[in-house]
Amino acid sequence: LLESVKRLAEEALRSVRSLALLLRPSMLDDLGLEPALRWQTKEISRRSGIPISVNIEGKIDALPENIRICIYRAIQEALTNCMKHAQASRVSVTVEQREDLVSATVQDNGKGFDINQLHSEGLGLVGMEERVRALHGQLNISSQPGKGTVVSFALPLALERVAAV
Repeated sequence: LLESVKRLAEEALRSVRSLALLLRPSMLDDLGLEPALRWQTKEISRRSGIPISVNIEGKIDALPENIRICIYRAIQEALTNCMKHAQASRVSVTVEQREDLVSATVQDNGKGFDINQLHSEGLGLVGMEERVRALHGQLNISSQPGKGTVVSFALPLALERVAAV
């Protein structure tokens, strides 16, 4: 009985550590946003069996910390939703950094849904929208039944806006 309890405690500890890494992996600070996103997509792909392509353009590792965290967490949430709900066979993640804007898109070829029937039971989409809006950005969700889903967001990089947050 004691061995069984010990195994359960060790398993719970591993799960908590895994969750903490998913929320904010140390590699986001140590290596940068691009390696963290590539690790995240690889892990989600491994767990779900869904191939995820990643295309990153620009120097996203040089972005301010609040923007890097927002991008990481929003993509994480969009990928989690793909894994849970989309029944997709492919997902693509694109991040583009331009002079005054960074944008990201997560697109799947899953079952899609009627956007007018969206009932957010969890806090994921709400949290994603709040993070993006807090940085004066815009979030867009586009989907149709049978045609997959596209989650995209754009964050301004104007220094006065970023410094105000």
